[in-house]
Amino acid sequence: MTETHPYLDAHQLRKRVVFALAHIYRLQAEGLFPLPYHFSHARRMWCTNDITAWMQKHLDARKPSSWNDAGHPTLANDDIFICRRSLKKLVPYTIDHLAKLENDGLFPRRISIGPKRVVWLEREVLQWLESKKPPTAPKFDQQVPLSPL
Repeated sequence: MTETHPYLDAHQLRKRVVFALAHIYRLQAEGLFPLPYHFSHARRMWCTNDITAWMQKHLDARKPSSWNDAGHPTLANDDIFICRRSLKKLVPYTIDHLAKLENDGLFPRRISIGPKRVVWLEREVLQWLESKKPPTAPKFDQQVPLSPL
């Protein structure tokens, strides 16, 4: 696990929770997202632990999945959510096929973070991809002589 800074700037926050800043500000106004710390009139930063707790709350609200039998993971401060577009770059399946795999317990479940917004935990998707790798072929140090025909 990498060491993370205790505060996130707006760019880091957007990358972590996959929301535009305008939407984050709307959620804050509704009391649904952690408030930033004001370090100066133009410098707002969010506490990494507050954002991780917000993410964990949404992760814990998700239906259980049987793909890894680990239940709900505990988030680290360097975990990020990924959107559909990022998921499609990582996984060579259509969203419909991934939904079928999710329902069958063969792919990490999506996480609802808003009425019309779903994301996936990047760490789970990468673990799933790792589990799909073929076993490595044994390395041969010696050349096998070919028999003449």
